[in-house]
Amino acid sequence: MVLTDDISFEVNPLPQESWVSAPRQYQHGQRRGLSVPGAAVVGDDGAVVEVNCKNGSPAKYIHFNIKLWEKKGQPLSASQGDVLNFLDDHVPAMIEHLRCAVG
Repeated sequence: MVLTDDISFEVNPLPQESWVSAPRQYQHGQRRGLSVPGAAVVGDDGAVVEVNCKNGSPAKYIHFNIKLWEKKGQPLSASQGDVLNFLDDHVPAMIEHLRCAVG
């Protein structure tokens, strides 16, 4: 299994319609809470997370686009719970690394 994390910085949050369609992008995708303030859709095969950094001018949003890749023809070996556990460790660590003040 390979995990990728595409991190992007934006001035504006994701539009509401993106959050409505995001669960369909992931196997068993649904809106979930995280251990940090922000928004997330988590599935068995990945997640999208948005956190608002209050520091900086203008304040910025960090988007995490997590994707799990299996060998072709292999069944998915991760679950939504596995992805959520990863996010609860990874996102706070990256927020600290990027010196983002969330709130």
